Amino acid sequence: MTPGKLDPRREEGTVRLTMETRDEILRTMAGAYRKATKREKGRILDHVVEVTGYNRAYASHRLQLYGKRLFLRDCGGRQVILEAERKKPVKRPSCLT
Repeated sequence: MTPGKLDPRREEGTVRLTMETRDEILRTMAGAYRKATKREKGRILDHVVEVTGYNRAYASHRLQLYGKRLFLRDCGGRQVILEAERKKPVKRPSCLT
């Protein structure tokens, strides 16, 4: 695509959200999504897909995992906590450094 031209896949006049804004939307909707019934989850998911532009399956995946923690043991037997929305572990295992 040449610089200065609009992306033909996007509708004209639409504004693309930043990643921070999308994460904020997911953060606010994730708690309600987890507690919702199946019908309510569908409505929440429709809204998130419309606002963020995410694929429906990806939006569902992100909403389910937002804020969850996974507790593991590292090579030395110490506990390592991984959070779903973080790129790195909370504590880096010493055997991996």
